[in-house]
Amino acid sequence: MNLHIKPTVFSIIILLLSLSSCRKELSPVSPEDKTIHDIQVSAGFDWKTTNDIQLTLTGNADGIIEVTNDQGIAYQKAFLTSGTPLLMKLTLPAYEDKVTLKYQGQEVILGLDSEILTYQFN
Repeated sequence: MNLHIKPTVFSIIILLLSLSSCRKELSPVSPEDKTIHDIQVSAGFDWKTTNDIQLTLTGNADGIIEVTNDQGIAYQKAFLTSGTPLLMKLTLPAYEDKVTLKYQGQEVILGLDSEILTYQFN
C-alpha cells in the first residue's frame, strides 16, 4: 500500500501533535505566598499617574498657542490675545518633565518643575 501525503498536510499533523503534547505544570499555592496586601509601600509614594499644571501665558501678538510633548502631540491649543494673560489648566502624564510651547513660529521648551508656571513670549 502506497500512501502519498502532501508536505503541507504532513507539516500540519506534526504541528498539531507537538502542540498537544506541551503541558504546563501548575505548582500548588502555599500559605507562605505573598498577596497584594503584603506589599509594603513607603508613606511618601505618590500613586498619581497625572500631574495638574496651571500655565499662564502672555504674548505680544494675537495667535494660536500650542502645548505639545516631545513627539509633537498636542496637549492643548488656544488663542492667545496680545497683552492678555491666558490661563491654561493642563492634566499631563506624571512622566512628563517638560512641554514645548509653539507660538508665532517660536518653539520654547518649558520645564515642569512646579504646579504653577508662567511664560511670556517676546
